[in-house]
Order: sequence, then structure tokens, then C-alpha cells
Amino acid sequence: GISGTKGSSEWRGRLVINEIMGAGVPASADYVEIMNIGGETIDIGGMMIGKVTGTGRMSAKRIGEDDEVVALEDGEMESVVERYGEGSIREMEKMPTLAAEGTVMLLDADTAVVDSVRYWKKWHHPLVKTGKGVALERIDAKGASNDGDNWTSGSVMENGGTPGRANSASKKSGGEIGMSMNSNLIEPNGGGM
Repeated sequence: GISGTKGSSEWRGRLVINEIMGAGVPASADYVEIMNIGGETIDIGGMMIGKVTGTGRMSAKRIGEDDEVVALEDGEMESVVERYGEGSIREMEKMPTLAAEGTVMLLDADTAVVDSVRYWKKWHHPLVKTGKGVALERIDAKGASNDGDNWTSGSVMENGGTPGRANSASKKSGGEIGMSMNSNLIEPNGGGM
């Protein structure tokens, strides 16, 4: 296990880390989005967001089935709402500062691990060079937390993240993701010739 934690929580597999902004831009803040996939309302009061070197306690009280809650540093709510719009956002008394890559954990009130993700910059889309200002979004909430193929960059159309809302790259377990086109013509060299 992770040093300072007490093994696995009874909530493991019911609450997951669903989105990570680990390199927020000055107009935004680092955040972690938690999603309830467990089929029942869960009291998250006292749960903590942590990394290897520190933790912060959740101030939210409950998370309903299929709901998402975003944890961020106290005082950063306005900048996040301004950038991303309204969502189910809860400020924390103390949110650990996250890096562009690292380990983030959701811990229960007894410090048992609910979910943990060791995330890497290379999980971002290849066109996203640094990850600064772009969240990592989980594709399948029921997929593996530490599988890089289950994570991708937040959409530019969503300002790089979707805190408190459905992920721009999400799919239901067993679903398909793909692309759509508005035209049946493809221009291989971009010039139409």
C-alpha cells in the first residue's frame, strides 16, 4: 500500500477519481473530480484527497449515484466556475498541489484507499505537449484507474476540462467512442485537389 494509508476502503470500486487537473493555469486551479459508480448515495464527509506528500479533507457531505463532485482548494471556486461553468463543485479546506504527473488518492475518513491514480503527462493526447491547463479525463468510469489507455486530455471545446459535468471523452462501460464527420468528402492534402 501507500505509506500512511490503511489498506483498501469499503468504498473501493464505488467511488472513482474521474478527472485530474494537475497543472492548472493561473486563471484556474488544480482539482480532482470524484464520481460515484456504486449504485447508492454515499456520505463523503471526512474523505480526503491526497498525494504522496499530503492530504486535504473533503467538505462535501454526500455524493449520489452517477454524481460527480470536484474537490479544489478553498477560495478557487470562482475561477473554476468562470472557466468551466457550473458543476457539482466542493471546496476543500486544504487541497494538495498537484503536478503535471504524480499520484493522487481518494482516502476515506480512516485513511484507507478508496481509489488512487498514478498519472503521467504521456496519457494526454499526443498534440497536448505539457498538459498545462488541460485535465486528464477518465474515458470509462468502470475501467482501470491506472490504465493510461483509459485516460485522455479534456476537450479544447470544454476549456480543457469538465469539472462537475460528464467528461468530454467519457463512455458508458462497454460503449463505443469514435468520431463523426459533417461531410462525406475527405481532403487528403487539405487543399481539396
